Order: sequence, then C-alpha cells, then structure tokens
Amino acid sequence: MKVVSFSLIALLFIVSMSSEAQPKKKQSPEVMKGYLVDKMCGSMMAKKSSEKAMAAAAKHTRVCATEEGCAASGYGIMMNGKWTAFDDAGNKKAAEYLKHLKAADHIYIGVTGKVAGGKLAVTSLQEAKEKMN
Repeated sequence: MKVVSFSLIALLFIVSMSSEAQPKKKQSPEVMKGYLVDKMCGSMMAKKSSEKAMAAAAKHTRVCATEEGCAASGYGIMMNGKWTAFDDAGNKKAAEYLKHLKAADHIYIGVTGKVAGGKLAVTSLQEAKEKMN
C-alpha cells in the first residue's frame, strides 16, 4: 500500500512539474474598434442603453474631447455601448491623434492593446472605417 501511495504521489509531482515547465502562451493584443471619447463624456454615455450610447459617441465632437476638462479626464473607446478607459500611454496617443484630426465628429478608431486592471493598455491607435448600421 505504501508503494502505491508513494508511486501515486511521485506521478502527481512529475505531472505538475511538466505542466509548469511548458511555456505559457503569450496573450496577443487584440484590435478593437469604436469611438474615441473622453472619460468625462464617455462615462455619462455608458449609462445609456447600448444603442443610445453608441449614437451619442458617434456625435461626440473633437472640440469637446480636446476641451481642457474633458482632455484632462483622459480618453477611452466606446464599443458596443460599453466604454473602456485607456491607460496613460493610450491617453497620450489619443491626445496626439486628436491634435492632427480634421474630422469634427464620428471619431471612429482602431486600437491595438489588451485590457488589464480595468483599463485598455494601448499599443497603437489609428483611424478606422466606421461601421454603418
């Protein structure tokens, strides 16, 4: 009986060690598309129904997003009626993007990154083709 118990423990140990030794799959960043909105406005829009939130995000203007209070609040993306805040690097990328943007509204973007700690860690941000409903 002791030999069987010892053998079972040894087998479990070997199996657990081999699974830890295998390299973990690296989670690749995903591309998300939606409207670029400042945090002050985005958090209010997110309280609406999904459809109304997306309509408000589409109409949100570059002028509003670059006003002192709105810009200071940070930025994020409105996707499928849900708003996700950017990390500090994403806020800087968004501010720079808005400086050179000519469009007045319908600021539809593609963001590469991953959500970590409740914020979107932004790798890149670029213009995207807006989905038409």
